[in-house]
Amino acid sequence: MACKAGQKQVLFGRQFERGLLPKLAVWTDQNQEKLERAYLTLGDGRLLFLVVRKNVPFDSEFEDRLSDLDLQIAQDEELGLIHLSVLALPKVSRTCYESFLDTRMTLEYGGLHGD
Repeated sequence: MACKAGQKQVLFGRQFERGLLPKLAVWTDQNQEKLERAYLTLGDGRLLFLVVRKNVPFDSEFEDRLSDLDLQIAQDEELGLIHLSVLALPKVSRTCYESFLDTRMTLEYGGLHGD
């Protein structure tokens, strides 16, 4: 039983490092003109990909692209152990978006802002 759990943990690590992280990096790069910040953090029992847009008004095209990413990850058999939610916030204060970040694990995608 412990061996099986260990194998699952190794497989999850591979899916996370070789599948999920590169996929999110590519998506972030392709959408950087609309992004202020992007984070991968822990959510409610799953990973959370949190993006903060540069603008406040609703952007249906951007939301469609984020939904497509969410669907691609959910349907990717090579990411079968990855449970991910996505959330887009409009331009908000640092205090607001930081309330969604888990201090135990948060990765920020760089190159999106000038600070």
